[in-house]
Amino acid sequence: MNQNKLRYAFLLIIFTIGLITYGVLSACYANEMLRIHGMGGTRIATHAKDAGIFGNPASIGQVKTHNISGCITTENLSWQELPTLNTEHFMGESNLDILPSTYYSNVFGTIGVSIGHNARFLNYGSITILPANFNYVLDDRRFNAGVSTLTNYDLTHETQRIVGLGRRFGRSMLGVRLKWITQNVNTGQVLSTFNIEAQHDIDINTQDPEQLINAITEELDSDGSEVDLVHEDTPTREHTENGLGFDVGFQYGLKFGEQDYESISVGLLIENLLPTDFVDPHPTKFGVGLASEPVKGIHIAADTWYTSEQSVNFAIGTELYLSRKIAPDVGSTPLGKSLIALRLGVGSIDESLYYGVGLGLTHGTFSIDYTLKNQLKDQPILEASHMLALTVHF
Repeated sequence: MNQNKLRYAFLLIIFTIGLITYGVLSACYANEMLRIHGMGGTRIATHAKDAGIFGNPASIGQVKTHNISGCITTENLSWQELPTLNTEHFMGESNLDILPSTYYSNVFGTIGVSIGHNARFLNYGSITILPANFNYVLDDRRFNAGVSTLTNYDLTHETQRIVGLGRRFGRSMLGVRLKWITQNVNTGQVLSTFNIEAQHDIDINTQDPEQLINAITEELDSDGSEVDLVHEDTPTREHTENGLGFDVGFQYGLKFGEQDYESISVGLLIENLLPTDFVDPHPTKFGVGLASEPVKGIHIAADTWYTSEQSVNFAIGTELYLSRKIAPDVGSTPLGKSLIALRLGVGSIDESLYYGVGLGLTHGTFSIDYTLKNQLKDQPILEASHMLALTVHF
């Protein structure tokens, strides 16, 4: 791991925290996934009143209202032309990953409940235009031509149907999450051939090139030509796997003095406890986290992860909310506010550093959020993760 980049990331976080001087944390509302990635991926000890299906399931015990949220994420958007060989006219490759999600959360008695759907559509393809072939049969007065394209594809489509339960016991919160996961992996190639054929009249002088070419062109433009398009799909892998995922989480809030907010929260989270046999694996992960409000209105968090693949990762982030009251609160639900949220964080996945930057706007019962997640290296902005979400609270 590049030590200079790591040092720069921590200095950036400290500098940002130094700039933040005020805010209101207790009234924060946002799409849970965008809040997490905007804060560098921290989710073990953080919680909010509109928790969903992505963070620590223990935080679902904090849910206070009905929350319906939808999100669309795009990443790895790229297209580039590749060098061709002597026999090829064109080569190129494209990539576009789309990750839609939606969830609903609410509290029923003492139990917080969250249900949702999360998906990943990872799409890669390359296309090659092969040399065209032309043929003229003199005795039959028949002309035919064909051109073929070769498309290689690598598709991973995964869906998760998720149910989470959380409950608060004093300062402690405990939660579990079940995920029914379906993963489809398809790789292979498609050969597409476009053929066209025409036959000219018998009275054409085949020894006159100009007359022959005009006759063939007229036939190709007329209804007398025959057009054929053939696709040949040759899959190299077609694999579908279903599995059950299980996560369990715990959080504990510490209070000091007479303040009405938790200044420190600690958390544990274990993800993917059940073994699966996916082509794109879901390794078991064990994490510990710490979240704090060193000053009321400033939220900072840090997580450390250890995976079954024997890798250690981290995440650290901060969040600020600025609010303005626009209507009286409804009971204990502070929906009568207009909020602006700012988030910043850094993290690592398998020794690869990334950063997250997020902005959220809330007005009464509606929230809209945007988060950018990008690697701390030379990565085109279109290949970064762009997340946009709308949430309704009522």
